[in-house]
Formats: sequence, C-alpha cells, structure tokens
Amino acid sequence: MRKEKHNKYADKVAIGATLDFHDRGILTEKQVGEMLSLFIHDCVKKGHHTVLVITGKGLHSDRGPRVKLWVEVALQKSEQVMSYKEARRDRGGGGAYEVLL
Repeated sequence: MRKEKHNKYADKVAIGATLDFHDRGILTEKQVGEMLSLFIHDCVKKGHHTVLVITGKGLHSDRGPRVKLWVEVALQKSEQVMSYKEARRDRGGGGAYEVLL
C-alpha cells in the first residue's frame, strides 16, 4: 500500500503585496504607523487578501526590534486587518508578518 504524499505547498497562500521596512533608515513609530496604514489601505483598495510585512528581526539595531513592535501594535489597532501571524520561514519567519485583510 502506497502512502499518500503530503503536499508541503498546500497551505501556502498567495501574497498580494509586500511592504519591506529594510533600508528605510531610522524611522519613528509615527512614520511606521503611517506607512503601514497607507499600505494596508492601498492593498484593500486593490483587492489583496493576504499581504506580507517585513520588519526584520532587529538584530542589527542598538535598541532591539522596535519596528517589529510598532508594526504589531499597528496591526492590532487596524480595523482592516482580520488577523496576522509570524510569517512562514521561507517568507521571513520572525522578521515578517503575514497579514489577512
């Protein structure tokens, strides 16, 4: 009897758009919130259902993962966000969020 093959890509959801905070210089919490809000609004307008927000892990920051924290707070407050989770390893893992709109 043959084993049924497991499709390791079966649970991959297509990413409609990506916002990457890398190489944007030093940002404030307000700037991060505004950029994320505009991105989400634009994605909803374009009909994207799942988006990727890359924050980085904050490993090279003197103060730790501030952008990641600020993004998480903004995602929690956004009425347009149904849910979010840490991204799959191949999409950034702990340095990114998959966001369902």
